[in-house]
This record gives sequence, C-alpha cells and structure tokens, in this order.
Amino acid sequence: MPKLETVASYAGPSPYADEAAVVAAFSDDAAARTAGALDVLAAASAEWFTPPPPAASADLELRVAEYLAAWALALLNRAEPLLNVAGARRTPEGVRLWLGYHHPKASAHALTLGLRLLADGPGLTGERVRAELAPFAEQTRLSVPDFQAAILIRHARAVGLPWARAAAPGRVWQFGQGARSAKFFESQPMQDSFLGLHWAKDKEATKRIFAELGAPVAPGVVLTDAKDLPQAAQAVGFPCVVKPLDRGRSIGVTTYVADLPALQEAFRVAAKESRAVMIERHVEGEVHRLMVLRGKFWKAIRRNRPAVVGDGRQSVSALLRALNEARRRPGAIHPLVGPVPEDQDFLQTLRSQGLTPADVPAAGRRVRLRNIPLLATGADYDDITASLHPETRAMCESLADYFGIKACGLDFITEDGTRSCHEAGVFLELNGSPGLRVPIIAGVSPDEVAQAVLGEKVGRVPTLLVVAPSARHEQLRALLPTVPHLGWACGALAGVGAPRLSGARVNVHHGAATVLRHRQTRCAVIIADAADLRKHGLPLDRCDRAVLFDEPGLTSEWTELLRRRSDECEATADLARVKALCAELVQAGAAVPDAAD
Repeated sequence: MPKLETVASYAGPSPYADEAAVVAAFSDDAAARTAGALDVLAAASAEWFTPPPPAASADLELRVAEYLAAWALALLNRAEPLLNVAGARRTPEGVRLWLGYHHPKASAHALTLGLRLLADGPGLTGERVRAELAPFAEQTRLSVPDFQAAILIRHARAVGLPWARAAAPGRVWQFGQGARSAKFFESQPMQDSFLGLHWAKDKEATKRIFAELGAPVAPGVVLTDAKDLPQAAQAVGFPCVVKPLDRGRSIGVTTYVADLPALQEAFRVAAKESRAVMIERHVEGEVHRLMVLRGKFWKAIRRNRPAVVGDGRQSVSALLRALNEARRRPGAIHPLVGPVPEDQDFLQTLRSQGLTPADVPAAGRRVRLRNIPLLATGADYDDITASLHPETRAMCESLADYFGIKACGLDFITEDGTRSCHEAGVFLELNGSPGLRVPIIAGVSPDEVAQAVLGEKVGRVPTLLVVAPSARHEQLRALLPTVPHLGWACGALAGVGAPRLSGARVNVHHGAATVLRHRQTRCAVIIADAADLRKHGLPLDRCDRAVLFDEPGLTSEWTELLRRRSDECEATADLARVKALCAELVQAGAAVPDAAD
C-alpha cells in the first residue's frame, strides 16, 4: 500500500525548491498494484491534468511518487495556476516528494486525497475520483488566491517582488516588504476607507453622494412595497431600470421596463435579492467601467452589449448564429466571452426593439441581442481611455477621493465617451474592487494591470541574513544598532527597533515574516543557525547579503542554496565585520521610500 509522511514544511527556499513547499517521505510496497490506478486517475482528471512523461528509470515506486506530486500540483492549480513546484527523487533515506503551497494544509490535503485514490489500485473508478474531488475546491477555497490576487501574484513572481499571505483572516495578500509593502483583498488596498466602502454597498447612498458632489445621476426612487409602484412609475417614467438596492454583478436587474405589468414583475425579481428596490429612469448607452488606481484615473473600458447589424437578407437568428460561429475561431475574442444564447432575455431584448428572432432587420440597422453586458452571454470590452473626456476623468478622481477609496471602478453609462459627463451620461455606482479582468479582456496586458495596481514603490527593503552557531546569537544581536526602522529576528526573538515583538514567535522564520509585515521596517537583519535552515528553509526568499559566521555547520547543499539566493555572500568570524555590515544596512534603510506615500 502507498504511504505518505510529511517530513518538512519549508516556509522558504530549500534544496528541493526555491519557494515554500511541503516535503514528504513516500513508500509503496505494492507499487505495481498502485500503478494500475494511474490511467484511471488521469482520465478522470483529463480536463486539468496532463500526466508527466514516463520515466526512463524502471523505479516504479519513484514513478508513482512523481505522478502523485504532479497530480496534486494540477489539482491545486485548477482555479488559478500559480504554484510551480512539484517533484520526487530517491534519496539515501528513500523516496522524497515535494509540493509547493499557498497554505501547507491545502497542499497536504491534495497529496492525501491523491494517495487515497491511488490506494484503490486497479479497482479505482472515475466515479470515485469525481466524488472525492467534488468537495475539494470548497474545502480549500480560502487557502488559495482569488483570480484578482492571482494577477498581482503572477506579476510579482515575474519581476522578483516578494509576496506572502498577510497576517489577516481570509484571502489578504501582502506584496513587498516592510515600509515598501502593500496589502490587498482581491484588488482592494488595505488603506481604503471602511466608511467609503460601506457607502458604496448602498446604491441609494452612493447616488445621493454622487448628486451632492455634482455628478450626473439618473432620476429614481427606492421602494420596499409593491403597492407604491404606480406612483414610482409616474415619478420616474418609462422605460425604466429596476435593480436590487444592495447587490452587484447585475443580479436581479431588469432593463427596458416599458409598462406597469412589466414593472411589477421586475420588482418581484429584484425584491428576492434585496431589502429594497431601486427604480431608475432608463438612460441609453453602453456601460463603461472607469477605473481609479492609487487615487488617479487609469482606464476607461466600454462594456459592449452584444449586437448584430442587419443586411436586409438574414433574420436576427441567422445573424446571431453567424456571430457566435465567427467568435469560435481561435483568437477571435477573449476566451471568457461566451456565446450569445437564444433565451428569454434574448427574446425580451428583441421585444424592446419591436423585433422577433425571425424578423429581417434592414441593412445597416443595429440590433441589440442583450440588454445587460455580461461576459458569459456575449458582451465584449473595448479600451476607450484615450478618447474619454477630461471632465469625466476629473469627476472619477473627485468621487473616489470623497469616498476615501484609492482603487475603485465607477460604472458610467453614456452613448458617447468623448463628451463630458455633464453633457451626456450618468454615473451608476462605485465598486470598491475595480475588477482587474475588465481591462485584461479589453486587451490590456496583465503585467500592465498589476503594475498599475501595485505602483513603483512596492518592493524589497535591504536585508542581511547571518547564519551562525546558536551559541553566538546573543553576541551578534548585541551588535544591532538601536534605530526605529531596523527590523530584526534572532532565534525565537524579533523586534522593530529596540522594542521586542511579543506573541508566539516559534522560530526565526516566523520572526522574519513578522518584522517584514511591519511598515516601520525599512531594513532587516535575520540571525539564524543551521538547524533553523534545515528544518524550515531560508527565512527570506532572497537577501542582499548573506554571512556565514564562525563556521555555522551548513552542508555544501545548503551553502550553495544560500549563495544562489543572495546578491553577495561571505564567510567571516569577525564581529567587527558583521557590525560594519549592519551599519551599512541601516544607512541604506534610511533612504527606503514608503510605499504608502
């Protein structure tokens, strides 16, 4: 039977991988039987797993371990392919396999799940694989980055920017170190105003603030009782739009409501989603996502409702089928843009234009196929930043500033973005998370998006890693300058400046992570011994300088790793030399910019 036992959870670089990874001992006294499950496992996972090529070695136990590691990596990467590390090798102690992690428990869970399936051997079935996989995504959902954080993480990895899970519940991620760090939930920076984000969740409050700040809004009313609909219709007029007061993503929204019976039905749909319902006068045009990042206007993305243009010969249905067929060609449109379905929303959209699917529109007539621009039902996006009117840009920055939100997406509807918002169009709402996929679908590169979110100041602070026998740690710690911007970790102790940081500091790796979370830290000295490294990996993903002090007892394997993950590495037994290096580090730290400025 196959067996797996975790032997290490490396929080930093190790001889197995340059990033965090769990390492396990694998053994199988019936590897030939276990191998009988590999093809079934691959077939049941074919949508997201590509089996590794057959090994040249006849070592079947190693082959099963390699397969298990590769499968677990693919499982963790199903939602967002961010982990790169998985493998297996035979060592003098037996087979060792390793797997990268966002959270070690999630990766251990993936390995355990795969092991349980492989233990069925030739008796494994596709049904059993699918049943075991069904709950995995929900069980590990909070352990992996969401798709917006994934955009930032891929960029960070590409440019060598450190990132880590923040010291906060949920999916909050830190990019950079110390004073040069920023924390995000999805694409929402931690500094954004709690009060402003609270306002933004209430469409009525948001509209009122918009109006008081001089931004154009559509006339509307808010109701909680259907008996008030006739008066609302009289006040707002037809056609109108009906939406839940506190929902997003177009949930419960009905557009082009043309009469009282339709208004009553639209109210019923919206009331299922919210405590109150907003009824607004219809404004013609396309919805634009106007993005503010780091307090400055950045992009204007037009969200185009799917449409066809009549040729005087083909019916609307025929034109729709031709549109969907053209979009199926590779590269024709972003893969997230779905086909336009012929459903009730499609029929309602045509009715609002006096058409049916069988009608033949005149040559040149533009026919809308949906009233709401959703990617899943065929909307596509265009970047119109260059042509957006300057007054509209300025209004976006002013609104975001009043809400106290540095990163947001304002929804604005207009027929012509080249005209001022005061002449054409209305603001609909403010989204605290700007939606990073929106510009990407419009053709902006993911790296440009991530760089715009993170800015130029997020980055590394100067770091010095000293590896020394534990008996010398107190002497080394006594050399550290007492300055408020120096973060330090030594064994189980850590601090920023003179004050120590209290709490359950288990080891130097936790201490290093802690001081680099503090925004007062502009440089850091980490003092560790060889046992720390062998047990937990390097405490930094890389450092400016590493010092091997007084023959710390590192093996050649670990010494080579340390040299590879530091810009400079030297060996010394001279305390004065270490003191001089600390002084240089503190001087460099004094010049470090603050990412929040």
